[in-house]
Parts: sequence; C-alpha cells; structure tokens
Amino acid sequence: MRPILKYLLAGMLFCFHCMSHAASSGTLSFSGSIMSGTCDLSVSPSSINFGKVDPSHLIDVQWGESNRMPFTIHIRNCSGIGGTATTPAIKITGALSKDIGVTSDNTWLFKTGGSSVGFGMVVYNKKDGAHNADEVENGGFISIPGYGQGTTLPYGGVDVNLAAAVSAGRANWTPVKNMKAGTLTAAVTFEFVYR
Repeated sequence: MRPILKYLLAGMLFCFHCMSHAASSGTLSFSGSIMSGTCDLSVSPSSINFGKVDPSHLIDVQWGESNRMPFTIHIRNCSGIGGTATTPAIKITGALSKDIGVTSDNTWLFKTGGSSVGFGMVVYNKKDGAHNADEVENGGFISIPGYGQGTTLPYGGVDVNLAAAVSAGRANWTPVKNMKAGTLTAAVTFEFVYR
C-alpha cells in the first residue's frame, strides 16, 4: 500500500506544480449574426367568389367597382429586425389583364383567365379604400397601419384588412362593343417585406 501512496503523493505534487504555472487570464471569443426581419403571412379567406356581377355600372366609369369583398392578411411569427431605414410592408404581385383595349400601362387590373372580356379584379390598400384612388398596382406595396419607417413588427404580428372588387379599369380601356360577359379568374401573391 505504501508504494501506491508514494505515487499518489508524487502525482498530486506534479499537479500542484502545473497549476502554479497556469495562465492568470483567458479569452473567449464570440460571434453570431443578427437576423434581418421576416414574418409569416397568410390570407383569409384563401379564395373569394364574387358571385354574379352586374357589369352595367362598370361601363364607361373610371375605375368603377362591383361586388367588393373584404379579406384579411395575417402577419405572424415575426423575427429579426427591420432597421432604421426600412419600413415593413406587404408586396403584391399577380398577372394583369391583357384583354382587348386594356393598355400596356395597366398595372392595377388583375386577371389570369376566364371567358369574360374587359373585366378584372382590383385590390384596395384598405378595407374601405376609394375606387379610382386606393387601388394597389402590381409590384406595389401596402402599408401596415401603425408601423412606419424604422419600426419592427412584434412576434405576434398584426392583421391588415383589405378589400378586392371586380372592375373594368379605366373608362376608355374596353369599348362596350368589345366587352363580353362570362367567367373571371384572378390571383395575386402577397409577400411580407422590409423595404
């Protein structure tokens, strides 16, 4: 047993000797990335049926509308930060009407198909948006109420209430003789952005 004790004592003395030469300070380096802001986005309802539309009050009316329907964009699970020079917004994109008479400068009248001619769908930047004033153009941005430049959305997010309606666009786009009753389909994509 004595030889084991001798080796243990020798080992302990060696460790004490090592400890006496250890550094008196140390450095720990850190790194990471601060995330840019992002949020999940959903729309409810996920589709809108405008039902039967009477086009008589759309003809020769500048951005006249019919069958306005409200919808809500839900912005949730926000993370990261927007930044002092950016503003949170919703970007809208979609296929535009290429019906006879609709000019190439159309950026507001959305249409993906259907048998009707001269009609499309418009999106308003607020639920009670005015026709011929508050339509949102393709590639345009919808403001988020209460959140301006330099703000960041909270994790819980916000709801943005908007509306859509059937329209014939500008009064001179499609002469009545070229208009045709039928079906109408349109689709738009909404994307949360800091811009």
